[in-house]
Amino acid sequence: MENYSLKDIFSFTIRKSQSEVFKKSSLVLIQSNDCLWLALVKSKQPVSSIDTRIVLHHLKKTKWKNTDILKENLEKNYITKLENYTQNDYVKLSQKLSEHLLRIFADDYFEFLENYIIPNKEINNSIMQADAINLAISISGMDNRNITSIEINDTKETEISSFSYLLEDNVINYEFNEDREELVKSCYPTGKITFENSNEKLTIYTANKLPLERVLGVDLIYINDTHKNIVMLQYKILKKESNKWIYRFDQQLYDEIERMDSVVNTINNSPSSNIDDFRLNNHPFFLRFIKNQSSNGNIISFNISLEHFKMIKDLPICRGKRGGGLLSYENINKHYIGKQELEALIRCGYIGTHQYDTKSLSEIIELISNNLNNHSLVIAFKEKLQNTLDTAENPQC
Repeated sequence: MENYSLKDIFSFTIRKSQSEVFKKSSLVLIQSNDCLWLALVKSKQPVSSIDTRIVLHHLKKTKWKNTDILKENLEKNYITKLENYTQNDYVKLSQKLSEHLLRIFADDYFEFLENYIIPNKEINNSIMQADAINLAISISGMDNRNITSIEINDTKETEISSFSYLLEDNVINYEFNEDREELVKSCYPTGKITFENSNEKLTIYTANKLPLERVLGVDLIYINDTHKNIVMLQYKILKKESNKWIYRFDQQLYDEIERMDSVVNTINNSPSSNIDDFRLNNHPFFLRFIKNQSSNGNIISFNISLEHFKMIKDLPICRGKRGGGLLSYENINKHYIGKQELEALIRCGYIGTHQYDTKSLSEIIELISNNLNNHSLVIAFKEKLQNTLDTAENPQC
């Protein structure tokens, strides 16, 4: 086991063409110098035009030193198959061989497999948190070269850990050290990552939502201190049915809309005369629909405002054959905001709360943290640094 590792996280870089066999949350078998290991794929991230970094977690050392010893436990017709597969450095095993190996592993590692062959709900949660982090980074206009610090709560899961290889030994245990962090303390932070360029700073927190409270449904809160706007995204998973990607409405969705409306009712929505306070849409809530599968490592998605969704949700076109509510690419006729368009609107302050309402940040986050469930939350603060260049010298919003 070489390359960068942190506790039970291990990462390595391979060619992009080789990375296709690695799927998020899939189980992998690794040959090290002294034994075979089991692990799960945590993430894969492009690091250049030709290279991809694979991040594994939940590593489990097995009792077998190599595949030759493992083969002694296989049924005869699977031995040759495993031999053929192991001629390659990285390979996806057939379904039948994978099932046969799992039965063998289950004899000695049942608890490991039971804990980490993750239910779909947890996989979706991991996908959403990873996308929310990367979306916040993209909105800010920064990238991995701008990372200045990573802090992780050792006792909790966070997708921030997939960035750990970038700072290696400089990853530290999370501690509260800013006044602002008292605002997110009640959300049980699990990690923090900071980015900085010559004139701006982005701080992203991941947090666990309170398990005993009812759902509000906010998955990403983006606070843009540059233009004093807040945008909150709620994630919804599109699932493939036949040849279409569909989200089906349920009672939880309607409850979440009611609670989001309660937040909207607490804000003033009155613009000031400040030059930065014009908004195309001054409501903070947007719904982000993402596929539960990626394409070449990219999440496929579309976004609509909460007000837009409320306007169309009861229309006949958003009804299935049995009368249930559903949303897809087809039935909204491509009338949505793409990822890059949403990023630009948030970055330049054209959508989200007005400045006066953004000052009520502590009240909004307190309301949200008191109405959260047990899936994760991402909070991102973008702020100006002192002695920054003026906007003429800095073309980004």
